[in-house]
Amino acid sequence: MSEILRSDNEIDFKEFILSLWAHKIIITIITASFVVYSGFYSIGLPKIYTAKALFYLDEEGGNSRSNIPEGMDSLASFVGIAGNGASKLEKLKERVNGRVFIQKISDDLNLHNDKYFNSYNPNADDPYWKSFIKNIIGFNSSQPDETEIIWNSIISAYQKSVSIAITSASNIEIIVNHESPERSAIIANIIMKEII
Repeated sequence: MSEILRSDNEIDFKEFILSLWAHKIIITIITASFVVYSGFYSIGLPKIYTAKALFYLDEEGGNSRSNIPEGMDSLASFVGIAGNGASKLEKLKERVNGRVFIQKISDDLNLHNDKYFNSYNPNADDPYWKSFIKNIIGFNSSQPDETEIIWNSIISAYQKSVSIAITSASNIEIIVNHESPERSAIIANIIMKEII
C-alpha cells in the first residue's frame, strides 16, 4: 500500500519528456507564432525619442536659508520663506504641469497641430459596443465642447511626456519624450526658457 502512495506522489521525468516529445509540433508552432507576432508588434510600435535640458537657477539674494534655524525648515517652507530642494521641485513641477503654463508654451510650440499631443479626431465614432450600451441605458450626450476636449488631450499627453527632476548636483533637468527627436529638443528648450 505504501508503494502505491509513493508512486502517485512522484513525477515520472521520462514520461514527462515523452509527452513533450509527442506534442513537439504543436509546441513549435505555438512558440514560433508568438515569436513572429511579438516581432511584428515591436516593429510597428512608434519610436519615442527623449530630449533633456539641464540648467541651474541661481537664487536671488544668495542663500535665504542661512537665517533659518535647523529644525524650522519645514515651517519656513510652509510659510514660503525658504525650502529644501524637494519642495522647490514640487512647486516647479506643479507650475510646469499646470494648464496656464501649458497654454502659454502652446502658443510657441503649436501643440494643437502636433498629433503626438493632440489626439482628438472630430470624425471619430464610438465603437459599436459603446454606442449599444449607451442606447440600452438611455444615455443622451449633449454636443461636446471640442476646444475643451482638445485641451484635455494636450494636457494629458503633455503630463505623460514631460518630467522634471533635480540632479545630484542641484541642477534642474527637463526630460521630454516625443516621436520626433527635433521636436522633443525644441519643446525641452522652450520649457526651459519659460521657466528661466
